[in-house]
Amino acid sequence: MNSNSWPIFPVQTGFNRTVGQSPVDYFVSWRISLAQKLLRQGKPAVLVAEQMGYESPSALARAFRRKTGVSRKGPGNTPSEPEQ
Repeated sequence: MNSNSWPIFPVQTGFNRTVGQSPVDYFVSWRISLAQKLLRQGKPAVLVAEQMGYESPSALARAFRRKTGVSRKGPGNTPSEPEQ
């Protein structure tokens, strides 16, 4: 083992205990939360997917659906229509 590396299991266990989810789940939740915020601000899905590190809007949509259980175009997930 490299003397500069940390054993991952204790770190992950401590993270799970403190945060209540794994580091990967936390990171995915954070990315989806940021993406949702940008989409609600009216940013194009192509731009949001790119900014959040997804390969395509479809990949973002799949990750969103896996994490939230609903489509990113579902109720409450799309920007409001501008008033005229």
